[in-house]
Amino acid sequence: MTAEPGSLASGIAALDRILGGGLPSRQVLLVAGQPGSGKTLLASQLAFSHAARGTPVLLATAACEPHAKILDSLEGFSFFKRDRIGRELVLVSVYPWLRKGVKETRELLLSSVRERKARLLVLDGLRSLRDVWRDETQIREFLSELGVGIATNDCTGIFTLEAAPERVLDLSEAASVDGVVTLGFDAVGMTRVRRLEVLKLRGRGYLAGRHSAVVGPGGFTLFPRLESLEAAVPVVSWTADVGRAAFGVPPLDDYLGGGLPRASVTALFGQSGTGKSLLAAAFAGAGARAGERTLVISLQEHADRLRARAMGAGLLRRELPELVLDSPSPLSVDPDAMAHTVLDRAAELLARRVVIDGAERIDAALKPHSRRQDFWIAFASRLGRGGRDVLLTFSGAPGARAGLFRVFSDVLEAWAGDEDGQRVLRLRAIKLSTGPVPRKSWRFDLEEAKGTP
Repeated sequence: MTAEPGSLASGIAALDRILGGGLPSRQVLLVAGQPGSGKTLLASQLAFSHAARGTPVLLATAACEPHAKILDSLEGFSFFKRDRIGRELVLVSVYPWLRKGVKETRELLLSSVRERKARLLVLDGLRSLRDVWRDETQIREFLSELGVGIATNDCTGIFTLEAAPERVLDLSEAASVDGVVTLGFDAVGMTRVRRLEVLKLRGRGYLAGRHSAVVGPGGFTLFPRLESLEAAVPVVSWTADVGRAAFGVPPLDDYLGGGLPRASVTALFGQSGTGKSLLAAAFAGAGARAGERTLVISLQEHADRLRARAMGAGLLRRELPELVLDSPSPLSVDPDAMAHTVLDRAAELLARRVVIDGAERIDAALKPHSRRQDFWIAFASRLGRGGRDVLLTFSGAPGARAGLFRVFSDVLEAWAGDEDGQRVLRLRAIKLSTGPVPRKSWRFDLEEAKGTP
């Protein structure tokens, strides 16, 4: 893993991307957040990542907490290697020195950096400085002079501070360091999603905004805010000679002039029970039968249930090796995490077709809602790269998301109505990127895999 010039690779590729190339060398980065936000975990993960590469690291704790307790809390993470302690990574307790004074504490840290030739200093628990010294001038002086000493010794600092993200920039600690990163939470439905945000970073073009974070067995995994990765790029309008991606249902393909335009991103809207999922399954199955690697992400129901229903309608076959169905946990539907997961999975499989059934779950979780259009433009443009055929289904009437119509190459609506006392299903084209929009709707019965104009 490499970093930009003047930077250190953090060991978390997405964090390096967010920081504009890696940890800024010979600078001090403050990681702030409320209790439980993961400050100590993230700082420790970075420390062990550097130690694993043979970089001398000094891990200092300013809180009155025994090292054994901290190490025990890290034991379950894969990055934690106890045999690194005392070799590449050295532990130091600063708390007993705080009462001796500012100068003594600073000299303890800098002499330890020099003695160990440390290239990374992690100082965990700056809140203790405020608790013991209770003097803004002393805190500012300590951090400023410590930062100078760190740079002089060709070292980089990561300090953690217990503070509310929205208040941290008002504190002396934030004013005395080169960069500030906050960890916090957003409420998404019945769950809380971790967020990481860079508030300031000297001399860096970092990625702005609140980025999704997940804590798992490997520690922190980060998902950069999708629209911050690139300028918003509209979906390409493809010409008619590109070809068609068929549904494999002849009347429907005839209705659409052979199927959906190739290399397009199509949105299919409709209320519950209008056949959206089965239409999506038909599209996936047709691609797989044609030998095209196809990825289906089912957010509306478990993939096995969707497969069974589609097989019952004759639209899927269990033995299709080119078809991959995934159904992530409903609790994991965070927009950025889901977008990166889908993009990575599609790239891994070299998928030609991608189907996301239940995309309204991603849309509903977007906070704030003002980012909706930018997010979908970025996601759709990245999904459609390389000539993929993409179909996304949204539960609900299309009018509720009419503002997104320009994002997608094609827009379809499935709806149910009554004719001669019978309930019928219909599909109509709202927008097609190639050819005229058919004036009539398509009446269908997917349980029999047939339809009529």
